[in-house]
Amino acid sequence: LETETTVGFLAHVVEGLPEPPSPRPELRLSLAEHLRDPYRAVRLSAARCLLALGPGPEDAEALHLLADSVGEEPTILPSCLARRTDLSDTLLERSGAWRFWGFLSAAKHPGSASPESLASALTRDEPAESLDAIIDALREVKSPVVAAALLDFYLGLPIEERAALEPILDEHRDHLSTALDQRKDLTETERLVIQALLGEPADGIVARIVELDPNERIEVISRLEGHPEIVRQLPWTTWLEEDPERHAELAAQSAIASGSRELLPTLRSLLERFPSPDLVRAAGELGDREAVPTLIQLLDAKNPILFVLIIENLGKIGGPDARHQLQTLASAEDEKIARLAYKALASCATEDDDEFFRQAIDNQDWLVRLACVDVLGRFARKRNLAALAQLAADPVAAVAERAASALEG
Repeated sequence: LETETTVGFLAHVVEGLPEPPSPRPELRLSLAEHLRDPYRAVRLSAARCLLALGPGPEDAEALHLLADSVGEEPTILPSCLARRTDLSDTLLERSGAWRFWGFLSAAKHPGSASPESLASALTRDEPAESLDAIIDALREVKSPVVAAALLDFYLGLPIEERAALEPILDEHRDHLSTALDQRKDLTETERLVIQALLGEPADGIVARIVELDPNERIEVISRLEGHPEIVRQLPWTTWLEEDPERHAELAAQSAIASGSRELLPTLRSLLERFPSPDLVRAAGELGDREAVPTLIQLLDAKNPILFVLIIENLGKIGGPDARHQLQTLASAEDEKIARLAYKALASCATEDDDEFFRQAIDNQDWLVRLACVDVLGRFARKRNLAALAQLAADPVAAVAERAASALEG
């Protein structure tokens, strides 16, 4: 126990020093003996000490002990490795925790990792949870060899995971463009997406998208929908007139992702003919008040999926017509519908609605009472404060605490 306490304390001290102490061969020798101590805690503390003290012949054994202590899911660079810039390449050449620490070390100490080591590390499978560490390292190491490995790594990821890596592509633009030109095995759609991500002129990208087969076109646009400079130039009106069912949802998703309000008139006409969740979301996310009459009409269709979405998105749009409809729904006998309507109305309520919410402070549904707190706390009138005081004594803690907070504010 005494040894465990002493070596553990020493590890904390050495890791916390602003720089390694002067070499003490006798200390290293003593600590090296503890790497084979029968107690795991002693072995680990000794390993931490030796690594924090600087380079030495015990590094490999100490790293094995350190990696075994964290298993397969490390999350940070251990303090004992924080100054070990000499280990970046060694760590990157291994797998598991070692390689993860290598990426973190390369990011923390620019220049400590060679482009070749980083490129080699990228050619091996790496779990998605390591992407942040990889991205941080790639920000510090740029070269043709890294760019070629980055391109391979990006293409090897599932499409749904690639978006996380896309911000770093632009930082390697010049080298990646060269690497891309050298690749002859890519499909036109893949090449087109990457070139767009690397910032090639939007008009050229748009012209090539237009020439694609409709299915390929949809694939490319779905991966570039967050790029308004491209989305806004696409001939949506023509496509939607030719094949509205094929393009309606893609147009809605692209408009949402790129904030393209220019598409609203077209999307509004589609909403009347081909109502779908994405078109409803587009009206809400882009605040299309002119779509409110159509959304209200669609409530009568009794489509359960659309019904809920329409209520939520009326709250996002707001305005007199949407608020009036939400008040009507909030008075419904169906408790679930009423709850949804109160919540949606709370998000767009004005001072004209506070009386409606004051009348609901005794509602049996505590989520409705919580919505009341949100609205009444927004408008500090005398009657609203009195209602909030009543809600501050609510039997549901979440309601009472938020009401009390609103009164204090």
